[in-house]
Amino acid sequence: MEPLDGTDKVDVARLWTVDKLNASSCSIPSEQDARQWPHLRDIKLPSISEKEVQLIIGTNVPDALWVLEERHGNRGEPYTICTPLGWTLMGPMERSIGEDCHLNVNLVRSAEALREDDDCLMHQLERFWAAENSGVIPESKVSMSVEDKEALAIMKQSVKLEDGHYQIALPWKRYPPFLPYNRFMAECRLQTLKNGLLLDSELLENYKATMEQYLSKGHARRVPLNEINVQD
Repeated sequence: MEPLDGTDKVDVARLWTVDKLNASSCSIPSEQDARQWPHLRDIKLPSISEKEVQLIIGTNVPDALWVLEERHGNRGEPYTICTPLGWTLMGPMERSIGEDCHLNVNLVRSAEALREDDDCLMHQLERFWAAENSGVIPESKVSMSVEDKEALAIMKQSVKLEDGHYQIALPWKRYPPFLPYNRFMAECRLQTLKNGLLLDSELLENYKATMEQYLSKGHARRVPLNEINVQD
């Protein structure tokens, strides 16, 4: 997958197909919708002639859902996020449903019993819902995984009391850890944080006060310019 301007690309390792997605084209936002809100007026939403929803991107493709930038207003108002595939607008739109638009309620059922190797639509939907709800819907009587036990062991073995504070080691899966070069992602997140703080003066003041506490208590320090190793 790639955005309309072709500036990025996201690989989809596995997907499922159906003959038709019963999704209303009336839910597709336009640039005119965004202009109703002051915080979204400079967002460019492309207009395309194709109005049929042909692809649903789930959490099994996390690369497509990276938040590179975001714009939000007050609570209850729509907001936008910029992903590698472009801008996405979410939230309520102040527009009425026209004559060509109508609400749909769809029921998907299978009349035959599912076999283990049956790749029918219901089986596909069950796997999709399981992926979407992973970590959201709590499960009862879930035992610790091997990774959880290893992480707990690392923390128990490394815990120590120093200067009145407890310290534990980070539970890396491999040591020494592999830390890829992520300056681009860090700068994107920094810019997103900056944009959010500039839109909320109260949050900005609280953020500044918290950072000053970190500095005064020695939990953080300003890095001198001569210690900064900049890599391009």
